[in-house]
Amino acid sequence: MAENKLSIIIPAKNEAKLIGGIMKEVSKLKPFEIIVVDNGSRDNTKEIVKQLGGRVIEYPYPLGRNVPRAIGAYYAKGDIFLFIDGDQVISSDKLKPFIQAIEEGADVTLNDFRYVLKQKRRPHCTAVARKGLNLFLNKEEHDIDSYVSIPHAMNRKALETIGWWNLAETGVAIAKTFMSDLKVESPIAINVLRKNARRPGARIRAKTSPFAITHDEILGDHVLGLHCLIRQKGVRGGFLDDRNAAISTVNKETPTLGKTKSKRSAVIVTTKGRGKSVPSLISRLETAKVNEIVIVTDQTIDSYSEMKKNKKVKVIKISGSEGTYYERFIAVQHVRGENVLFLDGDFLLSTREINRFYKAVEGNTDLALNDKGYLLGHYPMSSKTSIHYCLNILMKKPDLLNFSLTEYPHALSGRVLNHLQPEDLLKPPVAYVKALLSNFNVSAPQRIKTCEEDVICDEIFFGDHLEAINLLIENTHEKGGFSDGKKFEAINELRKKEEENEST
Repeated sequence: MAENKLSIIIPAKNEAKLIGGIMKEVSKLKPFEIIVVDNGSRDNTKEIVKQLGGRVIEYPYPLGRNVPRAIGAYYAKGDIFLFIDGDQVISSDKLKPFIQAIEEGADVTLNDFRYVLKQKRRPHCTAVARKGLNLFLNKEEHDIDSYVSIPHAMNRKALETIGWWNLAETGVAIAKTFMSDLKVESPIAINVLRKNARRPGARIRAKTSPFAITHDEILGDHVLGLHCLIRQKGVRGGFLDDRNAAISTVNKETPTLGKTKSKRSAVIVTTKGRGKSVPSLISRLETAKVNEIVIVTDQTIDSYSEMKKNKKVKVIKISGSEGTYYERFIAVQHVRGENVLFLDGDFLLSTREINRFYKAVEGNTDLALNDKGYLLGHYPMSSKTSIHYCLNILMKKPDLLNFSLTEYPHALSGRVLNHLQPEDLLKPPVAYVKALLSNFNVSAPQRIKTCEEDVICDEIFFGDHLEAINLLIENTHEKGGFSDGKKFEAINELRKKEEENEST
């Protein structure tokens, strides 16, 4: 470790009981400097640090989450920066791998948190947000590894790439890290979760959120990280879109909703080889008193010649090249019923199951979704489940679990259909967020196992969900309506000072 100067940065507030032990432990790493950013302490934390040879950067008031780390990085003069907290002692032997990996070529080292999502319990909301952000950044291999958790370390190249001030926003910091050419490793796992759970902000609920204050702020940081991705790579984060932009205008028809007395319509999608259950589905829909059934297919019309003899059935032929979810867009313009049930032609529902979806939207529900909450019991969670759950968490609807409008079957009420435009259904996550922002009611009246759990998420899936999150940002602010307890005045003052020094 002699070849590189090591700076150790420790935020602290009223840590007189532990800071001495922490200082003695990290001194074994033979650092160039130990910087303690004391913010709002009323005990003798800073005196203990000074007695043990550390440097104190003092603020008389609390700076909020992560701001002290950024300020410590601003003042640090080393080549490698190790970030830990002032409320728990970590042995030097456990800290060494984070430094050694950088000396051996890594630019950034993170605490290896992959074990968290393998535990047989529902993941914490912040873990899901961390997983979601990394997935959107196309870094699935890093699971939930993040700057949220200590310890982590980086070299000066990484600090200059990220920007020291961005360390105050962990979501932005990880986004800038993964969008660059920085080499990131997670050398070992250190469990710091128990201490985090005992912090006051993790137990007090935020004023405008179902989450605790600390968790609310962390979620906001991750929305800001997604906003950073969108600013750099566009509203879809660089993910492709297979839909023809002209479809929503060229093929748009005047919706015919509400033009008959029929209250129940159904759409059966049989594209991409689906459709083995169509005959039985039609029979059960009729038993459920569905008077209009629209089949959307990319197969030959002859395949449905017998079904077309049924006056309740209408077959719409598409080429299949129009792009993902086009079948929903075109179908909704042909249905005339008040409430519409969307079905996958491969999966057979019982009449009882069909009625549950209809009864939901005939009541107070506007979006009746498939209850796939059982997938949260699969460990680790799949990418698909993670993104579905992440979107609901960011919408401050954690009780909706991983329910999603992308999944069949689902039913929509006439109320929400009249609110949405047909082209909204080309991107179900966007339509979903639009409905939630307008306070439409969502429920999951029935659990239908569709065997889609292992489907690989493609670029359309990620791009659509990122567009949905962008809609949330546009209707709230860059943190998605989450709170921010940070004191940025201190950072702004240092940045101004830095700019003045550079200009002279």
